[in-house]
Amino acid sequence: MLGRTHIVVALFISLLFLVFFSLNNPFLFAFLVVVGSLFPDIDRSSSILGRKVKFVSWFFSHRGFFHSFYAMILVSLVIYAIFSLVFAFAFLVGFFSHLVLDSFTKMGVSFFVVDKKVKGRFVAGGLFDTLLFFIFFLVDIYLLIVISL
Repeated sequence: MLGRTHIVVALFISLLFLVFFSLNNPFLFAFLVVVGSLFPDIDRSSSILGRKVKFVSWFFSHRGFFHSFYAMILVSLVIYAIFSLVFAFAFLVGFFSHLVLDSFTKMGVSFFVVDKKVKGRFVAGGLFDTLLFFIFFLVDIYLLIVISL
């Protein structure tokens, strides 16, 4: 999936949390979910985060370690140790959403690095990705309107 799709799905998840839970800092929560949703692609030098830290792609292959439950748990634990459980949870939720979305693509995801990849039928940037983006974009706008009323 493209970064834009990960972002709108992460915003959707964040908005659902806002509907069902009282959060002290909803904007920070949403920001961390979005960052978590983009983080697995840090190993791709052309991705939104990868462009900021290109050197990561020198050491890690795309859809390798950073597309695994191990990375999700490790980075979330580091965030928990430095910041808080809520920050770590928000990041983990976004990270998990990324893995789930990428499992629908033909490239797939190895959740435990060495296991067989879970693969879908869709191409990142293809019709399904574009439709998903627009659907979640519109739902996000609707939820923002409903929440603000």
